[in-house]
Amino acid sequence: MIEARSESQRVPSHQARSGLFFAAMRQHAAWLEGQDYRLEYLRIDQPEAASFSEGLSAAIQRHAPRQLLMLEPGEYGVQQEIEQCCAAHRLALEVLDDPHFLCSRAQFAAWREGRKLLVMEHFYRHLRKERALLMDGAEPAGGSWNFDRQNRKGFGRAGPGSVPRPPSFAPDAMTRGALADVQRLFPDHPGRLDAFAWPVTREQALDMLGDFVDYRLAGFGTYQDAMWTDQPLLYHSGLSAALNLKLLDPREVIDAAVAAY
Repeated sequence: MIEARSESQRVPSHQARSGLFFAAMRQHAAWLEGQDYRLEYLRIDQPEAASFSEGLSAAIQRHAPRQLLMLEPGEYGVQQEIEQCCAAHRLALEVLDDPHFLCSRAQFAAWREGRKLLVMEHFYRHLRKERALLMDGAEPAGGSWNFDRQNRKGFGRAGPGSVPRPPSFAPDAMTRGALADVQRLFPDHPGRLDAFAWPVTREQALDMLGDFVDYRLAGFGTYQDAMWTDQPLLYHSGLSAALNLKLLDPREVIDAAVAAY
């Protein structure tokens, strides 16, 4: 695992974004080691962590592997970087489908074949049907595929009133260390970390999901576009970061919402 400095420097990342990534990585690394996995971890202030390519190249030279087995990256640029690094070392590379996604690249390619126009709504309906999500037979539950026109409400002059307070996750020593490294190495990057309270572990992410379903899901659709001063979350889930970090599987988020419905 590599805390590549270039990932924060390529575009000057908000300090909370970098802190979130590094804290979640360190927490997961500790969990892996607790499960007796063999793990090599490069922290952001180590020379080899200047970029992902440099860290990976150094690891290949140290271990002289016969093959690199990789889960498909979420970014095409990352895959290109790894492919180029393996080619430079004449190292065989095998790429596996990422089961985190509901649809593989091959499945998407099959869906899009022959289509002159790609529309997100059409793909969304396809997945709903294929996975029988909120369906009444061949028809969508509630009689419509979406309720966007009903979901554009604001709060009016009176404001949102009493809004459920979102959970807050006080950083532990490991997370505080990651945040301190970000402040030390990227002092000129935008943002502040004094109010950092994002979920960085699997357990915290599950708590965030449960809180959303119990207290905000019912108002999520109606007020999905609404904003109000000094209300950072309102009826939104706050789950995107946990999903992108793979602390949550999209299937369990869908299952929780469907069960609540």
